Amino acid sequence: MTAKTDNTRQAAVVATRDDAEKIAARVAKNARARAALQAEYEDKVLAVNKDYGARLQKLTEKIDADVDALSGWAASHPDEFAASKTLVLSGVEIAYRDGVPSVQILEKWDEKKVIAGLSAAGKSRWIRVKQSIEKRVIIADYKAGETDERELKKFGLAVVAKPSVCVNVQNAITAAK
Repeated sequence: MTAKTDNTRQAAVVATRDDAEKIAARVAKNARARAALQAEYEDKVLAVNKDYGARLQKLTEKIDADVDALSGWAASHPDEFAASKTLVLSGVEIAYRDGVPSVQILEKWDEKKVIAGLSAAGKSRWIRVKQSIEKRVIIADYKAGETDERELKKFGLAVVAKPSVCVNVQNAITAAK
């Protein structure tokens, strides 16, 4: 017997504890097989990484050094990029872009000091106040009986707790060792 759980797999229907034991044994067996295959895979990956890793690292370091050199050159020669802002040299695309403007707090300043100065100067438009729902307080009030579903519903809220089930396959792997 099976029940549809999603578009790609069928889950067995478990009617009795005996059915659950059989399925759990199958899960444990497959989990151990998967762990063994994963270990074999990781051994092979380590061997490949060992064979190619050093050579790839050397090439990556050479490329990174040359990219840094090209970036430095591009930053000091923006006139070379004309209107397109992109050059292709030997198949390598070098793009020069003006940065997106951003606001930074200067050295020896901190956010509190900046906000105080902006407030004193009447620049409150430059200060953002973020409001959000204080969910922890709502849950605490709900648990304490200070609010209920009816009151929460008036504000478009509900406290929900969805039950969950956890099937730990790791124990089956370690128990067999």
